[in-house]
Amino acid sequence: MLATFPLTPTTARAAGGFITTSGSSFVLSGQEIRLRGLNMNNEQALGAAIGSGNLSDITIGAEDYNRVAGWGINLVRFGLSFTWYQTDRNAFFKSIDGQVAAAHAAGVYLIPVMFTTPADCYEGYGHTCGIWSSGAEQQRLLSFWQDFARHYAGETAIAGYDLLNEPAPPNVSQWLSLAQSIRDAVVAVDANHDVVIEAGSDSLFSGLLGARVIYSVHGYAPLSMTTGATPGRYSYPGNAPDWDGTSRYWSYQSMTDPTSAVYMGWRESFDWAQASKVPIFYGEFGTQPFGNGWVQYVSEQIDLAERWGAAWALFNYHEPSYGDFGIYYGPESARVGDPNVSVKQDLLTMLTTKLAQLGGRTISWQYTAMYAWYDRISSPGFLADDIHVINPNSTAAAISLTIPGQPGCSFLDQLGAGEDRHYGCPTGYGGPVVLQASERVNSSQRVQYYRSFNEVLALPVTSAATKFFMPWYDHSSSPGFLNDNVHVVNPSSASAQVDVTIPGCGDQSATIPPGGGESIFACGSGYGGPVVVTSTNGVPVLATQRVQYYGSFNEVVAHPAQAAGVSLYFPWYDRISNPGFLADNVHVMNPGSTDAQVTVSIPGCGGQSWLVPALATHFFNCDSGYGGPVSVASTNGVPVLASQRVLYYQSFNEVAAQSPGAAAALLYMPWFDRISSPGFLGDNVHVVNPGSGEAQVAVGIPGCGSQVVAVAPGGEHIFTCASGFGGPVTVATPAGTAVLASQRVQYYSSFNESGAEP
Repeated sequence: MLATFPLTPTTARAAGGFITTSGSSFVLSGQEIRLRGLNMNNEQALGAAIGSGNLSDITIGAEDYNRVAGWGINLVRFGLSFTWYQTDRNAFFKSIDGQVAAAHAAGVYLIPVMFTTPADCYEGYGHTCGIWSSGAEQQRLLSFWQDFARHYAGETAIAGYDLLNEPAPPNVSQWLSLAQSIRDAVVAVDANHDVVIEAGSDSLFSGLLGARVIYSVHGYAPLSMTTGATPGRYSYPGNAPDWDGTSRYWSYQSMTDPTSAVYMGWRESFDWAQASKVPIFYGEFGTQPFGNGWVQYVSEQIDLAERWGAAWALFNYHEPSYGDFGIYYGPESARVGDPNVSVKQDLLTMLTTKLAQLGGRTISWQYTAMYAWYDRISSPGFLADDIHVINPNSTAAAISLTIPGQPGCSFLDQLGAGEDRHYGCPTGYGGPVVLQASERVNSSQRVQYYRSFNEVLALPVTSAATKFFMPWYDHSSSPGFLNDNVHVVNPSSASAQVDVTIPGCGDQSATIPPGGGESIFACGSGYGGPVVVTSTNGVPVLATQRVQYYGSFNEVVAHPAQAAGVSLYFPWYDRISNPGFLADNVHVMNPGSTDAQVTVSIPGCGGQSWLVPALATHFFNCDSGYGGPVSVASTNGVPVLASQRVLYYQSFNEVAAQSPGAAAALLYMPWFDRISSPGFLGDNVHVVNPGSGEAQVAVGIPGCGSQVVAVAPGGEHIFTCASGFGGPVTVATPAGTAVLASQRVQYYSSFNESGAEP
């Protein structure tokens, strides 16, 4: 399959050189380049009664530039405070050098903008500062920009210098005269960069301001719609009061029609810039999330900028509250990615989709995987349902994620090497969820259901098969088993005829449509094992089992027959560390036609042997069992399947056994969390060495760094981190010894285990 995706900024930068201008175009190495960006204004650190004025309060870092570059952004308008510079010039340049280096590495261009005057005052169109009556203060601003330009004259990541944000002089001619003087001082020391001169509050330019100038306007019209002054009163497109109180109709059509009364201000400046053959920068635009159609408003502001060929920077990347302009919102002191910072997913989805539509390269989706079901709305218990995606490759990977619902959610994104991101959809419901990527990626689905937590790995479509087994089904042994649903998904291009056999109900059949069709099978009186899923017409399918037990939810992937083995492992067994471990049963299923002689060794009980007949299941347990690993051996060589089913307080979890063939020298787990909620009481990474020699194992948990331990042959070690948060978690053996790993999580009174992936 092919899709469009924006050219990465790194690709654009590969040609080398500085951003220059030619007529109304921005040019890189002789080729026109479109600059599409965001504001990162550092509000919490700016000073001037806006923020602290402290450099140390900047929260932007390399991860932010990498993140927005993945969306297709190639420009950041970066806010500066004069207080930073005059407090400690050396510390100022050291800090900004770090920002420039991070932007450069991500392939993102910077336009630094001065937000405050030398007297620590903020203009912002609505307030006039003392700089206009102080020649000394004007000279200090000029000297700053000359010093700044001299320092960065050789830096290709700089796209221009924005001299002062939203100037509000008593007479605009005062600003234009000062701006031209600063431009002269800058070009005298820097032959490589242009200066950005902003219009006054009317967004109009009356004439040219000399060579090497980028003209800039901001647009938030109408303020009655885009700000919180009248929250929710107006919808876009629709009627709303303009600056003079007159109600006018606002739409893309009216804002592009020269005969319309709303065609004024920066739209006239766009026309003027085109006619004058000079470059123009739409340096700020956006809206607070009030009223219907606010995302459409932002989308069409981008369309307007693109229509006139303007560079643009959406306002804003991160602000304190949902009611602000930011894509992300949360405490000012928090970095994007911290657990208490949220995203306006509808705005972000629009932006990434828009960037993809604006042109780019063709992508071939090399990897497709599915999740059987997504649910945020069928029960108030589904508090979160997040799809985590890791890029384990050494190069960036484009991804597409589609979550069904009314409405559903679609994401088009790019992950850097080793990067982990997660995606959710508050209106998502149904199945399947479809994940596509330009490279093979790792992914899992993490669900919070009431006070329980569950994680399940993605189903690559290449793992589709014509027969699957589930060791056990239970809708009757306890009133806690409220639901036990077998989901079957057809990723193939032909309809699948599917039979599902559940002990207690017999056979159920369905025709499942191609291309992601799905059927759900259940049995109110079902009990026992195995459950068998068969595609009778030979069309490969995927299957999972989703169980609701009291207030907990669990999903486990069905076992294909080819996953059977003669030696299997579970990392851990526990009936005694906590009174909550009410049951821990190892179910062994024989999918073959010959009886299997099976020995299960549980630490604390030793070996237990049983003859498991063909197409039958037997379970093993140990009341005093504790430790790991648990081994399952078929001593007569008949391959078997196995899973571990645990009752922990009023929660249920099932995890599949792992075979030595699944061991690898590098494994990934999408996420680790001990701090986002007090419910995360334990998050342990278990590593098993199934080999005959010692394994040096390094486990990297975000928040703790690397932990290195030697794991004996046939042994196990547990890694954890009380302050750990984020992803991915990596399990690596520097010498290349293959190991197995899983992650065991205690969330409130629930327990969950999921395996690692190479």
